[in-house]
Amino acid sequence: SLDLFHQYQVMDIAKKMANQGAGVVAVLHDLSLAASFADYIYVMQQGAVVAKGAPEQVLEPALLQSVYQMHAHLHHAPDCHPHLQISTLR
Repeated sequence: SLDLFHQYQVMDIAKKMANQGAGVVAVLHDLSLAASFADYIYVMQQGAVVAKGAPEQVLEPALLQSVYQMHAHLHHAPDCHPHLQISTLR
């Protein structure tokens, strides 16, 4: 329940700690935030792991449709954090 600036600030601190050798585990519902900082993601559905791997491998349109019933894809713009683009069409 942090504002946008503080979400990215906290995750940046966690990423720096991980890069120094610390283990960091975060439970996030914001897939864009997870894709921006995680090296490895587990996607769960009804208490079971349905996918795991690097964000670019896991956050594929077919999986997002299957798990979240949404047409979406991970978008990478130059000099920006990746973010999930969600279609307005269902």
